[in-house]
Amino acid sequence: MDGITVMRRPESVSWEAVSRVLKEAHRENVRRGIRMTYPQLPPEQLYEKTEGRGGVLFVALDGERLVGTAAVVRIDKAIWCGDGGYAYCFLDAVLPAYAGKGVFRRLADAQQQWAREAGLDRLLLDTNERNRHMLRLCRKSGWRSVDYRIHNGYSSVMLVKWLGGCPYSRLHCQYKFQWMKWGRIRRKWKTKRSR
Repeated sequence: MDGITVMRRPESVSWEAVSRVLKEAHRENVRRGIRMTYPQLPPEQLYEKTEGRGGVLFVALDGERLVGTAAVVRIDKAIWCGDGGYAYCFLDAVLPAYAGKGVFRRLADAQQQWAREAGLDRLLLDTNERNRHMLRLCRKSGWRSVDYRIHNGYSSVMLVKWLGGCPYSRLHCQYKFQWMKWGRIRRKWKTKRSR
């Protein structure tokens, strides 16, 4: 991993370049039928959702080549697994040629450091339910499934990582997650049946 630098997006890295990396990094997901929301957005919307909302886009550069991205923004909204705000992580992408080389971990470390400096103790991200690779990576590094959403024709799993350690037992998190998942699936099923 020599030569890889992780930093806040410099002006020399355009939002068009970010968009291209997201699309290339998620191309395999698309082939497997895994729909991802953010890679489909145009560059100006990517900016609006990150730096336009006071967030940060971290980039991984191999020399001057953009090889990975990770964004984080503060959300001031309570969710069941904690009061107050949290850091929402998104635009996580690493080019396939750099997968398995620690780039994702270094980008995630930058997101966590940003959250700590912002005074936040939780990070949240969501990914398509079928994105097993991302779910495995996250669970391996201490993320817990806490919510399930159905929107825009696909299902996503919401995961939380507590920077000071999870205050809930693994069993409690699993119970809450399954309760929310089956409740949302049931409501969607009932809505379809009533049509």
